[in-house]
Amino acid sequence: FLIVVTIEISNHLASILAEPLKQIADALASHPKPGDQLDLPVPTSVEIQLLANELSSLWRRVSETDRLNLEQILAQKNELQTVLASVEDAILVVDDADRVIHHNVKLLKLLRLSGEDVQGVRWQDLPNAEPNARQFKSLLENGVSEAKVVDFRLDGSLVSYTARQRSILDRNGERIGTVFLFRDVTEQKS
Repeated sequence: FLIVVTIEISNHLASILAEPLKQIADALASHPKPGDQLDLPVPTSVEIQLLANELSSLWRRVSETDRLNLEQILAQKNELQTVLASVEDAILVVDDADRVIHHNVKLLKLLRLSGEDVQGVRWQDLPNAEPNARQFKSLLENGVSEAKVVDFRLDGSLVSYTARQRSILDRNGERIGTVFLFRDVTEQKS
């Protein structure tokens, strides 16, 4: 008789804990966005209440960390945009798939393209209706291992640039992107 009572109590306790645990697992499996409220079940026991409280507290910390990371990323992006805008060189930065991730206004002016034409596009797929853009793509296709002097027509005048490229490496030395720099050397060339 004692075994039957013990089994019944165990089954009852298991059902009291199992359903809320399943609901908690479902709430977490729904991949809520950081900052959103976790949709946890109403606790049916002290143990589930403690678990729900700890998960809610942990989720608030995750959400706060995510918010701080986002703020930091946006601040760094703004800093980078400010630096790129103030540099006298035309700059193009691509990721490891050759998609444009950064550029500055000087580059857009040189290529006679808009930011929308460039951002997120593989440099090989950039529009090439303009002669400068065609020449630019040809230069990148052949590689810029050493500084090369290249002439572009800009506002009706011939302008000379030195072209350079540098790989961006991760901490393991693997290429994760490339920076292309174009410095106006017209006056130095004359």
